[in-house]
Amino acid sequence: MQTELQPEGGASKEEESDHFPSSQGIAGQRRPTPANDAMPMVTNLMERLNFDENSTSLVNPLFAVPPAQQFMVSVVLQVATLQRLGVIPAPHEAVPEQFVYSNAIRQTLRQKAREIIVFEDVEAYTRTQTARGLPIRHTPLVLMTAYLESQTPTFKSENLPAGWPTNQLASQSVLSLLRLLLKHERGSLRNLLLTNVKEFHRRPIDGPVPALADLTHIVDWAMSLGNSLRGVTAMKAAYTATVKVRLAYIRLEVIHHHLNPNPANTLSQWEIIDRRLELLRRQSLNYKQAFSRLVVAANRTLFGNLEFANMQPGAIVPPSKSQIQQEMLSASSFQHMDDPTDDLF
Repeated sequence: MQTELQPEGGASKEEESDHFPSSQGIAGQRRPTPANDAMPMVTNLMERLNFDENSTSLVNPLFAVPPAQQFMVSVVLQVATLQRLGVIPAPHEAVPEQFVYSNAIRQTLRQKAREIIVFEDVEAYTRTQTARGLPIRHTPLVLMTAYLESQTPTFKSENLPAGWPTNQLASQSVLSLLRLLLKHERGSLRNLLLTNVKEFHRRPIDGPVPALADLTHIVDWAMSLGNSLRGVTAMKAAYTATVKVRLAYIRLEVIHHHLNPNPANTLSQWEIIDRRLELLRRQSLNYKQAFSRLVVAANRTLFGNLEFANMQPGAIVPPSKSQIQQEMLSASSFQHMDDPTDDLF
């Protein structure tokens, strides 16, 4: 991968504001940083490599290393790579290479992952950075890590590798487990949102695509470890207007992505959802609520009565920008749902 660099002293003030503050090089000139047009590619690559916040905080300063020091830095990184590959023996680590997690902790973390994915107002489901390279702090992975950090020392010693979270190998082991669980639960939610749209080996199509109210019951039953359903009062408390709108929106994206596969587009459906959520976060409350009303209206119009074979696939799309702007002008309100007073995205 080639990263275009700005000539020294050639960046505008606007470009300089997007990078870490530069210190003086040997000749007192500004050190080169990646050009703005290259940053989306760099950011996308780091996301695909699953860089966490620690890795990102290391990479960004490396972009600003002056030429005179780049060779020394590259030597350090090469030695670190050789050490990881086992060519150079690594210092003794007080943690087993293959830590065996008990079924109990796996079940506990799996249920926590489900709660976060379904109910938390996360900023992104898979990404760790915004399009501008800024860290996203409210993600399932961050929340899962915070959950573990809040546990007692006894819980950690009984269920996690020794030395977590300060030991590097222990941290990598826990991080791998959390990512695996979250990936599996995202897939489970996707399959539930495709109920009566796509036939699965243990869940054939057996009726209309469920209405939003029915969908929440399907999700709640399937995502509970005991396959149990909450009571009416508990369902209303858990599935707020915000949660329902988010599920309704994600279903539109999931079905649209299922119906319109694009081999040329390397983005996964969750990456597309994350980008839309980032765009929505920058909009006004009126914009978000107009978007939400359109999402709910689409779910009400499309689903609940017709079987998927009798539906118009082209109608199953998320709201467009022009539709949202028109909805803002019309100032229509929610029907048959609580009118939300908070930010939905």
